[in-house]
Amino acid sequence: MNLTTEEGCEAPFDPQESFIHLASDSFVASGPWKVTKVQIINEIKKCQDLWKALEGDCLSLKANTSASEQDLIKFQEEYQLLSQNLLEAENEAQTQEATFQKRLQLEKKDLNQLIQEKQALENELNHLEQLNAAQEEILQVPAALPDREMVFKGHVEEGEMENFPEMLTFLPQIRYPVLGGSALITFEDPEVARRIIQIRQHCIQLDESSYMHVKAEAVTLLLPSFLKMSLKQSSQQVLLSGLSAFSLPKEQLCDKLVLFFCKRKNQGGEVDHLEQLPNSNDVVLTFVDDGVAQQIVEKGLFQVSLGKETHQVKASHCFNGEVAELELCPSVCARTALVLSC
Repeated sequence: MNLTTEEGCEAPFDPQESFIHLASDSFVASGPWKVTKVQIINEIKKCQDLWKALEGDCLSLKANTSASEQDLIKFQEEYQLLSQNLLEAENEAQTQEATFQKRLQLEKKDLNQLIQEKQALENELNHLEQLNAAQEEILQVPAALPDREMVFKGHVEEGEMENFPEMLTFLPQIRYPVLGGSALITFEDPEVARRIIQIRQHCIQLDESSYMHVKAEAVTLLLPSFLKMSLKQSSQQVLLSGLSAFSLPKEQLCDKLVLFFCKRKNQGGEVDHLEQLPNSNDVVLTFVDDGVAQQIVEKGLFQVSLGKETHQVKASHCFNGEVAELELCPSVCARTALVLSC
């Protein structure tokens, strides 16, 4: 029995084609079995029921096929949309990656520059630390000055040290020997001294009948234009300051200081001699042994009890200076004239 001719198409149903026509005599009379009319009708009914079931399944299959085709179209549209979104996301990701790579290169460049700057600053810091270590002891004492004892007695306001000059300028008092019959005259106005020296020859009236002829010359002095001092730290001497608080006489105070610093419990030792600095209340102690001065300086501050008084005394390094290099240049005194007799 053939129900369909092509896939998805119904074949025209002819009940007569579902059966094989045989001669009635041979069908009924002969054969190993006999078929009754009731059995044939039952078989026909079964085939009709099967046909109806198959027909329902075909309709259901058509409906499912249509829904599947619609779902396929929908899925294809979604696939195209997702593909387009994926392509746009990949392009955007590539753009962002290129931007991030550029930023990363810039950050690496800045990092390398910062590392170089850090290394340069560390090298400079090490250099400054070496200079500071080499000059630490020298910076604890006043600047190198000529072999002239000076004591600063001025007053420095708080906050003025920031603008304090690195170089110390001072006006020394110079003693200028003159020959007999000559004199040094200093004027307030340098222009007056310049005119007198320029005229040179002068006639001075002593009285109505007496005159004296003199000549004026410039005063030239050899002053240092460059001075270099070499400082050497003493291994046996210490400088004691802060002694002005004691009311004892100087000689008695010096004896008490010698007794105080010769004791071992005060980090001291045998004292060779004590020197009182002129124009100052400070003293210099010289010990016999090396190393004693270093122990005292390391402690720095001492509470010294002399009689009923107890005051703080500071011990610091003592430096001896020598002139290492000296250059002189002639300098003309602007306000002074040398007057000589002719």
